[in-house]
Amino acid sequence: MKITKLVSSFGRLLFVFACSFMLLAVTSCDKEEETMNAYNMGFTQYSSSDMDAIVDMAKIEKVFKEKLGVTENTFFLSGNTEECDRDVIYDCQQAEEALKGNQWNSSFTFEVQNVTTETVIYTYKN
Repeated sequence: MKITKLVSSFGRLLFVFACSFMLLAVTSCDKEEETMNAYNMGFTQYSSSDMDAIVDMAKIEKVFKEKLGVTENTFFLSGNTEECDRDVIYDCQQAEEALKGNQWNSSFTFEVQNVTTETVIYTYKN
C-alpha cells in the first residue's frame, strides 16, 4: 500500500515537472518576447567657456525629454528591443530637428544608450 502511494506521488511529481519544463520551453522560444528596455541619456562630453553653457545643456536635454515623452534621464520601454530602439531613434531625430537653428557656443556630445544591451543608439554632437 505504501509503495503504491509512493509511486503515485512520484508519478504526479514527475508529471508536474514535465509540464513545467514544456511550458518553459514553449515560452522561451517566443520570438516576440517583450523585454523591459532601460535607456539613459545625457552629455558624455561638454566643453565651453561661455557662462550660458548650463542654459544650453538644459535646453538640449529638455527638447530630448519632450520628444521622447519622458521626464527623467533614465527611462524604460517595454517591448521588442529592436522596435523600442527604432522608436527612440525616431524621437531623437525629431529632437535634433527641433534643435536645428540654435547657435551653440560649445562642443558637446549628447548620447542615448540602451542600457539593457549596452549600446549607444543615438548621438547628437556639436
